[in-house]
Amino acid sequence: MGDSTGPSSSVASLACDSPRGRNGHPGRTALVASSATGRPGMIVVAIIVLTCAVVMVFCAVDQRRRRVAERNWRTSMEPLLRNSSGYPADWQRRRALVWIRAHGRCELCLRRIGRLSCGHDEIWVLPPEEHLLFGAQVHHIQHRLRGGDHSMENLRLICDQCHAAEHPGNQNLRELAAASRAKASRRRGHRWGTATSGGVTQRRRWAH
Repeated sequence: MGDSTGPSSSVASLACDSPRGRNGHPGRTALVASSATGRPGMIVVAIIVLTCAVVMVFCAVDQRRRRVAERNWRTSMEPLLRNSSGYPADWQRRRALVWIRAHGRCELCLRRIGRLSCGHDEIWVLPPEEHLLFGAQVHHIQHRLRGGDHSMENLRLICDQCHAAEHPGNQNLRELAAASRAKASRRRGHRWGTATSGGVTQRRRWAH
């Protein structure tokens, strides 16, 4: 028998170590190179999958926290404070929720009014006393002096003009409605003034 360490054995060893081994199959070097280049890609995929899993868990926990806060408010705080003698501690949250329920429209004249300083879901993670609604009023359908409460069913979204009409004796609301009307007129490129004709003074709108 010949020596196994002869030339034929050396050729076979070289063939196995070459990029293409015997019978055209990948050699040892090719397999090692393929494995080395595949590892970084697998690590990147694993990191992406892990990141997505962490984000999903965080979102689920956050959504659960908001749902719990909403349920606690609706079942405990809201009924407890709806009969407060003055404005309740969560009055600003109630105003924001009324605006969302009315889709940002005055419930009397249907004009778009107001804006929120936060997203709808963020209401439940903010303090209930934080001012969130701007440019709109919330009106008690049954007035407080007539036994009305602060329940959501007794509240509706209303613009400054309609609110002043609901309380004709309230000078503050009249002034607020006048300021809102003047601001809207300036936005349209007009101003309000008075003119006297035939001894009668009338309010007129003048173009700039």
